[in-house]
Amino acid sequence: MAKSILKINDELVFFYYKEIIDRNYEPKKDFVKSYFLSNYNKIQLKNIQLNKKIDQVFPRYIPNDLDIEPYFMIEVELTFSGTDLGGILYRPSFNEESSISIDLVDDNYDEDEEISYLKFNVSSELSWDFKSSDFKKFKTHVEQKGSSWENSKLEIRINVRNNPIYLNCLQYDNNGKTIPNGNEDENDIRYILETTENIPSIIKNYSPEKKWEKNQKVWQQLNNYKISFNGSYLEHFNKG
Repeated sequence: MAKSILKINDELVFFYYKEIIDRNYEPKKDFVKSYFLSNYNKIQLKNIQLNKKIDQVFPRYIPNDLDIEPYFMIEVELTFSGTDLGGILYRPSFNEESSISIDLVDDNYDEDEEISYLKFNVSSELSWDFKSSDFKKFKTHVEQKGSSWENSKLEIRINVRNNPIYLNCLQYDNNGKTIPNGNEDENDIRYILETTENIPSIIKNYSPEKKWEKNQKVWQQLNNYKISFNGSYLEHFNKG
């Protein structure tokens, strides 16, 4: 087991899909995005502390005395890939002392027909215990996919989404019974959170290679940002 740390201190681009697949296949309402931009600071990192809460009560109802104020949750995931297709996902269990914050820089950074791009300043120090058994599994995977561990491809995904604990509080009463749907308007917090899909930022340690990758509007490459790893298993990714 080796302690690992991921530090981020830079401006990153997140993307927000305008469409939602519901019974009417209609575009997301403007008030859904506005609500997110007004409340994104009410956020909680998905770490050991939050996992304990989820394990305790999810997916049942949420007692009134449980602290569930954060409306949104932030997840940080790593994917390791080799030369051949097929990556392996890693969701570290961040220690309780880990922290991350996001501050809006530009809510209209860019857009196209389907996506709005937002820019946030991300500041984090995320620490966790990287198990040797996990490392062996990831190393074996990338080697089977035609790469050494030192030359493997890395993708960092920072994902903002609704907080499932808070959302569950709005879906069930204290007897575990489902609460009827509301009005699905700007005053219906449950509808807004159900409608808010994942809002990710993706950073990779390699340049776009395939045609579909080159056509992506935003490609964030690791060595262009103030992002670093500490820990024997991951430090080689600092070389870009």
